[in-house]
Amino acid sequence: MINYGLLHEASHYYTGLGYERIESPWLVTEAISNITKPLGISNYYVTKYYRGDYQKVFVASGEQSFLYLINKGFLPKTGKFQTITPCMRNDSFDETHSKYFMKLELINYSTLSDSSFTMSNVEDMSFHAMKFFESVTSNKEKLVYKYDEYKENMMDIMYNVNEHEEVELGSYGVRECSFVKWVYGTGLAEPRFSRTVKR
Repeated sequence: MINYGLLHEASHYYTGLGYERIESPWLVTEAISNITKPLGISNYYVTKYYRGDYQKVFVASGEQSFLYLINKGFLPKTGKFQTITPCMRNDSFDETHSKYFMKLELINYSTLSDSSFTMSNVEDMSFHAMKFFESVTSNKEKLVYKYDEYKENMMDIMYNVNEHEEVELGSYGVRECSFVKWVYGTGLAEPRFSRTVKR
């Protein structure tokens, strides 16, 4: 069951850290989705043609919603925002994976040509998320950062269920495309967090 109360609590927390809450589209163009979509993963198509626009797909993350708004010029040239959207994924069903879930997504971005983001910015965002996760669980010692030596400027927050199993609670990193550079991150994903972390 999705804990909407916890999503509300998380949104209030991130607002206090300067991430402005906005409503964002749940449908984006295929081109926007493809910016962050892993190769070999298919989109969730909604329509092949919409008012002269390109194909529309459900977002796999609010990160795509942000990119759509930035590309359309609906957001300022720089900013820190949060949004809550459903996420549609081609994942298998199990205790912590689903084809659809709710997620609070964070972004810190700039469209200015001289802007840059580093691992320091990623660590700042993940630190904010870690502090929230710690505040809503009694098992703080099970929350850990995980770096991947093969993925530059990226990291995860994991929950060590036991010595043989860990679950990713959030991913954080730097990306850029032709019109924007940004730091992305998971503020809270439900029901994964509630199913994994015993409060």
